Amino acid sequence: MINDLPKCITECECNLFTDDTILYAQSQLQKDIDNLMMCLDMNRLHVNAFISSCMVLSTRHTLRDINITINDDSVNVDNDG
Repeated sequence: MINDLPKCITECECNLFTDDTILYAQSQLQKDIDNLMMCLDMNRLHVNAFISSCMVLSTRHTLRDINITINDDSVNVDNDG
């Protein structure tokens, strides 16, 4: 199942590691997170939003507030780059 996760992702790049998954996005990150959650729910797998995080890399003039959620729980977003 874990090796099929990239098939749930339509907008982002996905890298799988031993116990981590990293999504790289220029836009539409929340859309792919929602798609990923549906795939995981169908397979009775869960993600803990409280230990998940998001890092934003951007130039200062394009940096804006980003809100990411997993099943209605906010994810920690690091805007410090």
